[in-house]
Amino acid sequence: MGVFLFLEMRLDKVLQGFGFSRRQAKILIKEGKVYLNGQPIKHASYEVTDVRKIKVLNLDKSRSKGARILSQKGLWLAIEKQKNIHSVYGKSPDNVESWLKQIFPENTPFLLNRIDFLTSGILLAGFGQEALFRYKSYQVKGLTQKVYLAKVRGRLDRQLTIKNKIDDYKRKKVKVLAEDDPDSLRHTLVCPLWQEKDTTLIKAIIYRGKRHQIRAHLSYVSFPLLGDPLYADKNDQINSDLFCLHHTFFSMPEFKVLSLPHWLDLDQQRWVAKMFS
Repeated sequence: MGVFLFLEMRLDKVLQGFGFSRRQAKILIKEGKVYLNGQPIKHASYEVTDVRKIKVLNLDKSRSKGARILSQKGLWLAIEKQKNIHSVYGKSPDNVESWLKQIFPENTPFLLNRIDFLTSGILLAGFGQEALFRYKSYQVKGLTQKVYLAKVRGRLDRQLTIKNKIDDYKRKKVKVLAEDDPDSLRHTLVCPLWQEKDTTLIKAIIYRGKRHQIRAHLSYVSFPLLGDPLYADKNDQINSDLFCLHHTFFSMPEFKVLSLPHWLDLDQQRWVAKMFS
């Protein structure tokens, strides 16, 4: 316990984690374009304990490889995954687990949650077994809140709590059952935020989610996600480019983090940020 509370990593390695090549990292450092607490750092071997305090003048490249570091605190690391990137090993060499291995080759954090290939937003990782133990403990107690934003087909004008059980055993497409799940931590709370023509931007809150839970639950109550290739209505336009589901906010006793969807305009992002402030 506490072994990784003050994780240190060379500055050039941190920049590689942001998506820069090793050569690019060294050039940026040498040219004084990397800042820590407002001061340029010109030594590649400088040991960094908090990646949040690093600022690079050219931030666009920090989002290459489909992921970037959002926040680091103690045992916890938050990553923002883009759409069309896998969370874990297996289906593609381009995945967040492989990316983390490259950034942290010695003390690689492991993912504590997953999000679908089409879904963007927050992935939480932890350093060591202590992080896993604490995370699972918080989950069982209902202390891990996950808030998603999504665009659904139809004009939803009321709050919903979807309680139905989900059967995800060996299924590509999970099945929503007629019976309620007695575990309230498996329910999905849906709140409409605003309507646009025949669609609604919604906030969905879960605590111990199952695979495809939000997508399947919303489809079950006839408000499928736009363009969902698995759960949209047969009459809907099945186009994954329209698909908008973003893990926006995560909180537990030791850690919280916010990630704003890139598919919202600037005013909408500001409005959402205030909602979580």
